[in-house]
Amino acid sequence: MMNMKAHQQENWCKRDKGQAGQGAFVPAMAIAALVMALSSSTAFAQQVESPDMQHQHSIFSSYRAASMISGNALSNVSGAININIAAGDSNLQSNSGAIAVGKHAVAENIVVQRVISNSSLSPDKATATISGNALNNASGWVSVNQAAGIQNAQSNTLSVALGIRGSTLTNDNMSQVVSGQQEPTGDQESSSTSQRQVGIEGQALSGSRGVVQVNQSAGRGNATSNNVGMRMSLD
Repeated sequence: MMNMKAHQQENWCKRDKGQAGQGAFVPAMAIAALVMALSSSTAFAQQVESPDMQHQHSIFSSYRAASMISGNALSNVSGAININIAAGDSNLQSNSGAIAVGKHAVAENIVVQRVISNSSLSPDKATATISGNALNNASGWVSVNQAAGIQNAQSNTLSVALGIRGSTLTNDNMSQVVSGQQEPTGDQESSSTSQRQVGIEGQALSGSRGVVQVNQSAGRGNATSNNVGMRMSLD
């Protein structure tokens, strides 16, 4: 008889300041590993702002950052669907999976993310949305990181251990560090026109099945993570 034990280990969101940034994104991605006895997935990413980026910030005084998944994007897909999409500057994103199968199976995930930036420039408007029929009827492991802004760190992990005589699921090791050396100016913080918005709208993700993980951030210095672990044993 199969005894299935599943639990969601950790789902937390830490929001610091509702501000945001400019320019580029850096994805960090660890692909799922399948082995017979021990599975471990490790991802490390660090973003440090260069002098050139600091110079660009002195040129642009305002801008908008928008990240969108819409229409029929990725509807009716199946399997491992990992999505990283960002609009802004110095954003880190990671999807990491580990699967272990064996007599005594052990699965673990280790993810480290660190963002260091001097940028004080925030967008006038930052939005991250999933709308329309996007990801309708998607099945399997659906993992989405979506950001609009600056210095956001996002991570999704999935650990599965299947053992014939017991299995072990270690606590996912998750480390996210977001630091900035400059604060937004008073004008930026008090601007009545500044907008931050995230949302899942319409029929997006309707009918989806399996493990579905979504991180959405609009602003500055947000760290979000979804960690799911599943342990199965044949007793």
